[in-house]
Amino acid sequence: MKVFTIDSAETSEIDDGISLEKYAGINGVEKKRIWIHIADAERWAPRDSKLFDIARRRVTSLYLPNGAIPMLPPKASDDIMSLTMNKDSFALSLGVELKEDGSIDESSIVVTPSLIRVSYRLTYDEVDEMLEEGSGYSEEWELGALLSYANKRRQYRCSRGSSEGFVPTPIPQKQIKIKLDNIAPDGIRIDISVQATHNSGTNQTSGAEIGDAFQKFTEEVVEPVSSAFTLVTETMILAGEAIGKWKLLEDEANKGIEGSFQNEVSLPFRTQRKPDYTSRAREKNIMMSLMEYNIGGGYCHAWYCRRFLSPVKVQEECAPHSGLGLSCYVQWTSPIRRYSDLLTHVSVKRYLRRQRVQALLSKGHGLKELDVTAEDIGCPLPQRIGSDTHDHDWDLSDMDADIDFREGGGLMGAARLLQRNSEQYYLFEYIRRIHEHDPDKTWDAMVLGFIGSGDNSKKQYAIYIYELGLEYRMTSPVNLDQGTELKLKTSIISPRAGQLAFVRTL
Repeated sequence: MKVFTIDSAETSEIDDGISLEKYAGINGVEKKRIWIHIADAERWAPRDSKLFDIARRRVTSLYLPNGAIPMLPPKASDDIMSLTMNKDSFALSLGVELKEDGSIDESSIVVTPSLIRVSYRLTYDEVDEMLEEGSGYSEEWELGALLSYANKRRQYRCSRGSSEGFVPTPIPQKQIKIKLDNIAPDGIRIDISVQATHNSGTNQTSGAEIGDAFQKFTEEVVEPVSSAFTLVTETMILAGEAIGKWKLLEDEANKGIEGSFQNEVSLPFRTQRKPDYTSRAREKNIMMSLMEYNIGGGYCHAWYCRRFLSPVKVQEECAPHSGLGLSCYVQWTSPIRRYSDLLTHVSVKRYLRRQRVQALLSKGHGLKELDVTAEDIGCPLPQRIGSDTHDHDWDLSDMDADIDFREGGGLMGAARLLQRNSEQYYLFEYIRRIHEHDPDKTWDAMVLGFIGSGDNSKKQYAIYIYELGLEYRMTSPVNLDQGTELKLKTSIISPRAGQLAFVRTL
C-alpha cells in the first residue's frame, strides 16, 4: 500500500510512516483502516547487541539549537533503520479502524512485523501545500482522509477532557535554531520562531478588550499550527492508545488458554490523574473566570491551569491519561530516538515470537527448524516432554525479566536539563546581541499571573514576552493585574553567567 512519511525538512531519523487501506467489508460496504508503520529498530539493535548497549547508555537523541546528537550512530539511525523512500524497510505496523465518534474499533486492531516501501518522503510544509491546493484530496486522497480522521480524533479527545480542550489557547513556545553565517557575529546566526503547540479552537469570549501588542503578536509573529502537524500528532497518539488496547485484548485472550503456555506482553503505560477540584473551589472559579472573560487572550488561563496538572507516571498497569483524554496510552513510535520506545518494541516482538513459536510447535515443527534463541523470546526455550512432538513444557515464569521500563530515567532527566540550558544560552545570546546593537530596544510583554511575595515584600509575577516566546519571573513594587500589557527594557544580560533581567518602562 502507499506509505507516507511526514517530518520537518531537517529530520534524518525517519521512524514513522502512515498509510490508509481501503477494502470491502461485510456486504461489500467500503471500509478504511489506518496503518501506522514504526521503524523496526529492534531488528538491527536486538537486546544483546552493541547497538542496543549504545542506546541504553545514551537513552535519547538530543535536539539542541546547534544540531541533533542521535541516540544511535547515524549509519544505523539515518540509514538501515530509517524508513527511507523507495527502499524496502522493516517495520512494526499497527492497523486500526475508527468508529463514528472517533473512538477505536477494538476488534480491528492488528499488530504485525512488516516489510514496507515508503512512497513519499514529505515535509510538513509540503503536505500543508498539497492540502491547501487540493492535491491532498485528489491525487493523494489518503492525506485528506487521514486529516479528516485526525480532526475527528482531536474532537474525541477534547470531549474526554484532553489538554487541547482543557487549555484551548496554549501559550506559544519558542524554537531556537543556530546556523553558520559569515556575516553574523562569531560566524553564527541565531533564529527564533514562536509557535503554538496545538490548535483546538479559540475561547468563546465575552467581548473583553485585548491589548494591541497581543493582537499584533498573534497576527504577525505566531506561526499557525499546520494541518500536517495535526495529522501526524493525532495519528501517533492514536498508535499509542491502540497498542495499549491491543495489550489488554491479548491479555484477555490468553486467559482462556489451558496448559503451561500463558503468554503475556508487558508495556509501559503513561498515566496522568484528572485535575482535582474538590478542595480547590476558589482556584477553580478563578481559572474559569480567566477563560470566560478571555483575560490576556487566553494565555492567563493557560498559565493558571498548570497548578491543576499532575505529573505523568509510567507503570505497567493500565490507567487513564487525562492530558490526552484517553483510557490508556503507550509511547512506542520513536524507537530510533528513545530507548524506552526501543524497549517497548523488544517486549512486543518477543511476545509475537513466543506466539508464533507456540503455533509452529503445535504443528509439529522442531526448535532447530525455527532458529530462535532464548534472547529472541525473552525466556528459556521450550523443552519437549515425552515422545509426542507436539508436547512441550515452556517455563514462562521469568518472562522478560531483563526488561525494566524505568531504566534510564535519570539520564533522560539529565538530557532534558542539557537541552534547556543550551536553549537558554542561545536565547540569552540572541537578546545580548540585540541589546548591544540597540540598548533602548523595548519588548512587549503581558502579565500572566501572580506568583507570590519575596522576602522584601516585592511581589513576583509571571511575565510573557511575546517576541521571545519567553516566560519570565519579574518583581514589582505595585500590583499588576493579569492580562496587563507592559513594555520592558533589558537591564542585565550575561549568557555565560545565565543572567537576564528586565526593567519596566511602561
